[in-house]
Amino acid sequence: MAIKLLKDLQIRNAKPLEQDYRMQDGEGLYILIRPNGSKLWRYNYSFENKKYVYSFGKYPDISLEKARILHQEAIKLKIDGINPVEQKRKVKLEKKQKSVTTFKSIAEEWLIKKTRESSVGYSKEIKSRIERNLYPLLGERDIREIKKSDVASALKIIDIRSPELAGRCLNYTQNIFEYAEDLGIIEFSVIASLSASKFLTKYESTNYAHIQDEQRLKELLIAIDSYSGEYVVRQLLRLLPLVALRPSEAREAKWNEIDFEKRLWVIPKERMKMRSEHIVPLSAQAVNILQETYPFTKNSEYIFQSPRNRMAPLSNNSINKALQILGFKSEQTGHGFRHIFSTTAHEKIAEHGLHSLVIEACLSHKDKNKIRSTYNKAQYIPERTQLMQWYADYLDSIKSK
Repeated sequence: MAIKLLKDLQIRNAKPLEQDYRMQDGEGLYILIRPNGSKLWRYNYSFENKKYVYSFGKYPDISLEKARILHQEAIKLKIDGINPVEQKRKVKLEKKQKSVTTFKSIAEEWLIKKTRESSVGYSKEIKSRIERNLYPLLGERDIREIKKSDVASALKIIDIRSPELAGRCLNYTQNIFEYAEDLGIIEFSVIASLSASKFLTKYESTNYAHIQDEQRLKELLIAIDSYSGEYVVRQLLRLLPLVALRPSEAREAKWNEIDFEKRLWVIPKERMKMRSEHIVPLSAQAVNILQETYPFTKNSEYIFQSPRNRMAPLSNNSINKALQILGFKSEQTGHGFRHIFSTTAHEKIAEHGLHSLVIEACLSHKDKNKIRSTYNKAQYIPERTQLMQWYADYLDSIKSK
């Protein structure tokens, strides 16, 4: 007697019993009703004298019509000499392997490596750019299948919005492909020779705004001394020109990083952009500013604590907002003080008599000469101490002119 085909209404109305039971649809296809109410599609078959059970999924996720289609596809595989269960395992494995080699998965690994080498803030910035600009276009693609033209097309879309961002994203993408090459996932990077100048819009690289006129710098320094806003903001503004640090590195300063006796500020690698501990020799003027600040924020771990939250530092826009209030909005940024120090120190080497390597060490720049960087572990602390004091005295001399 032939088994009648199921109706969708039968399946919908099927109630669970105390034990599993089956509702047959013919040719080995059936739906298994579990005591917990789940309804699972199954196909029992034999292949090379062995019995197998092929699972199609759960009803109603897999409809009756869809289950019959999958059933017929499995029968066809058998006719072609392919075991449906083994084929399913193979496809699942390939899919899993492919998920490991997507652009996104490789990028995530590279970002973890990048986080170990750079500051948390800088790493987050890079991750955000990649997530917002590259993942939508390349994220789910298998990196082994991405062509040079695919990357170029993606970057040209970014280029329409921001040529500078497109250039950065090209650099990130090349690093990610190189990482995949190092892992052996790809034989070689197909975009190693991709050059921004050949297909992206040219843009002028602009430094952070900073004053270049000595008279105007004098006016700025005097204005900072007379700043009537939040006291800790004023103190941070006074200190920033003296330490050649990035604004975030100075703004998030903690009291436990300061050694008043040795006149040193030791910033842990976690807070530095290049993920390396940085020592700042403090001039007499810098020490004086910190000592003045201590009675006001000694109960917080942060030297420049937020006026609204003792457990947090000043906000990231506090410096530039204060400079705007002082009337230097388009002329000077917090980061620009590093440029003033770098330019002045390099231009006046004849006056202070110290090597450019000492200047770069004060800026926490890595030596671009890789061989020299590997073997030269000197931190130039005595020389940097001399340079930072010279620079503090130089700024004082400008104000008194």
